[in-house]
Amino acid sequence: MKLFAVILTIIICVSPACKSESTTDEQIVPGTYPSHVVIKLASTDFCMCEGVLLSKNYVLTSAGCVKKYKSSLKYLEVVAGIISTKDIKSEKNAQIRQVTDIAINPEWFSSKQQSGDVATLKVSPSFDINKYVDISGYGGAFTTNSSVRLVGYGDGEKLIQSKLRATSGKECGFAVANATDSNSSPATFCGKISYDGEYENTFYDRTYAGAPVLSDDADKNVRGVMSVNYNSITNVAHYADWIEAATKV
Repeated sequence: MKLFAVILTIIICVSPACKSESTTDEQIVPGTYPSHVVIKLASTDFCMCEGVLLSKNYVLTSAGCVKKYKSSLKYLEVVAGIISTKDIKSEKNAQIRQVTDIAINPEWFSSKQQSGDVATLKVSPSFDINKYVDISGYGGAFTTNSSVRLVGYGDGEKLIQSKLRATSGKECGFAVANATDSNSSPATFCGKISYDGEYENTFYDRTYAGAPVLSDDADKNVRGVMSVNYNSITNVAHYADWIEAATKV
């Protein structure tokens, strides 16, 4: 089941008419985004959502995706080091770890699942850091017209990246809760993807919840994660204090 996002809204078309157009989607080679992870049901290849590795033991993902497993941790595993979900165990760089704890952002519940869709997962044993598995920094404000990259599996089995331009919800022409035109640390953003060199506002529904949105610069820090609601992205900087506390050893 595909799940989606809450504080930054990305919209892309996946109708047959759209598939003939040239987008900025690119398949990824091993080691390009070593902080990207997949969250799956234990002992299966069934991927539920995606996330990003913040340390050797902690992953950031969507609260809406993992909340029901808080009392059933044995059913969740995190996989790092892969670029295909077709046969995870055959991926030579795959590292699979057991989830041992889940922390849900309390705003996800207090807002009645309208905002704050972030959670952290603790895993054991620790991931081994190498060329294919590495940690990401997080935070940093989204700004209007800034370039970011959505990294995820979408409808296929291969990891892809999509270059997006962050815009305000108003520019996209639809109502978004808490939308703002602020140029600094917005609560809600819209995003546009490039078709044939032109940025267009079309529905994007090819990504699992928790997929990271990364800065389009050398550090590739995570700026947001896809939420289960409204095709939006939760702004990580807005919850940096909670994330820091939840991942403090």
